[in-house]
Amino acid sequence: MDRHKGLTLIELLIVVAVIAVIATIAIPSYSNYVRKAKFQEVALNLMNLNLQEKMYWTDNRSYGQTDCAVGALPAPTKNFSYICNINNSQQGYLITAKGQGSLLNYNFTIDQAGNKVTIDFPGVSGLPVACWLYAQGSCM
Repeated sequence: MDRHKGLTLIELLIVVAVIAVIATIAIPSYSNYVRKAKFQEVALNLMNLNLQEKMYWTDNRSYGQTDCAVGALPAPTKNFSYICNINNSQQGYLITAKGQGSLLNYNFTIDQAGNKVTIDFPGVSGLPVACWLYAQGSCM
């Protein structure tokens, strides 16, 4: 008897189906992981800017003249750009991180009281919310 070695068409289809199921589960999980890592970057930058403003306040009893007194804001990255505005006669500020590129329409803020707010987050209704979202219904 001559036996052929190799895969039959049925075996090949089963392997392809198993790979498709694994990919269907893995790709969204990986995408969420990558997006959450990008949000960690913006959270660290906003918290750092907030801390720098508080230190400036301790020395000067104001948050600066026209822009935040922290010096240079972080350079825009492919994910976020930063804006800082002084308000309330130099007694308050609002730092905004605006999403760019693949994170366009994701916007977060922090103010002098440490209030964290998500302004824009695609797919989420009821905005703004008083936290930094990293996924629908999940806050940092």
